[in-house]
Amino acid sequence: MKVIVVLRNPITRAFSHWNKERQNGRESLPFLDALQAEPDRAAASPTGQDGRRSYAERGRYAAQVCRLTRHFPSAQILVLRSETLTDAHGRALEHIAQFLALPAFPPLEPIRVNVRRYERPMRHDEWEWLAGAFTPDIRELELLLGWDCSAWLLPPAFDGVDASGSGG
Repeated sequence: MKVIVVLRNPITRAFSHWNKERQNGRESLPFLDALQAEPDRAAASPTGQDGRRSYAERGRYAAQVCRLTRHFPSAQILVLRSETLTDAHGRALEHIAQFLALPAFPPLEPIRVNVRRYERPMRHDEWEWLAGAFTPDIRELELLLGWDCSAWLLPPAFDGVDASGSGG
């Protein structure tokens, strides 16, 4: 078995996830309040996790990658950045085909799904809170994967639309 993992900037992923839950009527708290309530919500869950409202926890990739590597040899794991799929999709598909030992995929135009209009842009204080929370994990992920993720820690220029196409 081979595993392909796609990682999105955890800061923008968390905000997108919150917007999705708000728009679906499953989140009543403002974003920063929801982030701060996340540990208590998880602790109150019978499983110790709150899958629907795990805005920050789902973005803690280093521990997830470490768990994965305990179960699969690195030769069976391909980790990609979501930006590669959107910005260099041809190269990403070529890499995936090689990883899976498949013939090259025909040229394809990228398709964006789950694109949604945000309730509002992320505020600077929210971005700062998340950047502070994610910096240690992002730095650990960089060491694990040999990546430079410094762009993930740059303040975003939101226009109110989730242009990533991941919807959460």
